[in-house]
Amino acid sequence: MQKIDYPFKLDGVIVKRNPPILNLAMLIVASVLLSSTLGGVTAVLLAEIMSPEKFGENAGRAIFATNSLVKIFLSAIIFTPPIETFLVQTIPIEVIRRITVRTAPPILFSTALFSIGHYLNGGLMHGLITLVTGAILSTLYLTLRKHGALISSLSVIVAHSLHNLIILIFVYTF
Repeated sequence: MQKIDYPFKLDGVIVKRNPPILNLAMLIVASVLLSSTLGGVTAVLLAEIMSPEKFGENAGRAIFATNSLVKIFLSAIIFTPPIETFLVQTIPIEVIRRITVRTAPPILFSTALFSIGHYLNGGLMHGLITLVTGAILSTLYLTLRKHGALISSLSVIVAHSLHNLIILIFVYTF
């Protein structure tokens, strides 16, 4: 693969390299949009093939029924993503990275932990839907790991918080 020297001209237009922070922001936004979209599609498909008795409690609706919006916001957007990122992505992925250089084992293990935790907290449907989100967040962590564990963790926290915000808005609206 040929290395590109920036800036360069393309059809008379000067092309500059994106600032690293812009690339990071675009990757986070893409991850959030992908996880939210695929999570929604997964929910619709599961609703079509599973009987409602197997869903378990609807975690989103149960949360809105028993808590204030401020408490939900603080929990789902501010407090929970850092805790889950540390316990489900950072620690397991860093431990498994010391055992193997392959990328699949840490992603699969982290995804399974993420999904199992959500299953225990919100039922079968919630656990199955979060498989997609867990895989995307784990992949984001591992993709950004070359920039250090702190950057990886903070990026996953931001992506997870934005994902939760989108899901909460959707659940609250519909």
